[in-house]
Amino acid sequence: MNTIFTVTTLFSLLLSFARSPGSLDVERTVSKREMQLILAAFEVDGPGMTKQEAEFARAALFKARRSLSPEAQSAADLWLANSTNAESAKSIPVRRVEAFRLTSAWLREMRGAQRLTEGDAGLLLSILGSKPNPVRAHELSLWAAREPLTSDARIAVERWIARGIPDYGNIPVVKAISPAIEGLQWMSESDFPIEVVCFTKTRLWPLTKAQMQRQLGEPPAVPSTVRSINQLFGWVSTALVDSDAAERARAKRFDTLRRVLQENLTSIRAYTFGEIDQDLLILGESKENRICGIVTRVVET
Repeated sequence: MNTIFTVTTLFSLLLSFARSPGSLDVERTVSKREMQLILAAFEVDGPGMTKQEAEFARAALFKARRSLSPEAQSAADLWLANSTNAESAKSIPVRRVEAFRLTSAWLREMRGAQRLTEGDAGLLLSILGSKPNPVRAHELSLWAAREPLTSDARIAVERWIARGIPDYGNIPVVKAISPAIEGLQWMSESDFPIEVVCFTKTRLWPLTKAQMQRQLGEPPAVPSTVRSINQLFGWVSTALVDSDAAERARAKRFDTLRRVLQENLTSIRAYTFGEIDQDLLILGESKENRICGIVTRVVET
């Protein structure tokens, strides 16, 4: 998917949503944050554009001007100026997955009850990038499970997911963790499912925040934390100890999950990436010399 297609298609989406979905008579102004998310999608192949690509972007921005807040227009103008000068260009410190989530939501509103097409899927996949990893593949699989897609679109999505999630086969640690997370959702302001994730070990473990950011393709400026497994799981038991029977049973499942992780992995670290809508990874080194654990999403305001 080339940059011209991404630029023109995304700004077409922006123009389509310049009016509020709730009322055709109410203008909807795109905020600076939304503009940053859109622009982040153009960094798939690195900063810098050809002269032709810059002309497409400039034309799209001009058409969208009435729908942009002054701050959004300034952000767009600055990005365009930087992107046409590869030497001075700098990637916008916005997570690629944030641009994916925003654009997929816009696509769903624009398509209504229609299934998303192969072209829609191609646009979204171009935002996620050409180098899938297990975390991004997990994000995409959650989205695909609830999203109506045409058969061609689903094939394209499933191929991308397959590239990011290798065949775990008979890896013992995966077999050990899977029963502990079945049907379990991580506790936050919005509960999300938990999945097993494995990476091929490429360097000494554990990784620093910066090393893990590079492993996942996260921009260096993205907020992140590293905690111990006891710090992360400690609050779960505390939060649920005085709850009803169902929640106490849930607390026991989290205690079981912590025990399973500690029995099967060494040097466990918990990484979070993002501000409000975060990726959470709990990873350690397995006996098979892999980096394995679990991945989920956490919403914290």
